[in-house]
Amino acid sequence: MRASVPERDSTGNYNMTVESEIQVQIMAENMTRLLDYLHGTLGNDVFNVTVMANAGSASPMTWNDREVIADMVSRHPALGDLIKKLDLKIS
Repeated sequence: MRASVPERDSTGNYNMTVESEIQVQIMAENMTRLLDYLHGTLGNDVFNVTVMANAGSASPMTWNDREVIADMVSRHPALGDLIKKLDLKIS
């Protein structure tokens, strides 16, 4: 939930956009436990959380090492030169 913070809509419910269908499935499998905990802790059983997959491009928070470096090199070409000069590799 750190990468996908739920946002409150006009009805008081929360919508949460995650990066993949797998994450939607994981949240769906655990939604009953999550809502039971939130309802009990907050003393409010009126709200609900809706989870959907992101239809756009992936969030930088979910990038792998290669994607992070590729983005850094695209923004700072000198970094690409340094990586080549030092013959750096991702393991």
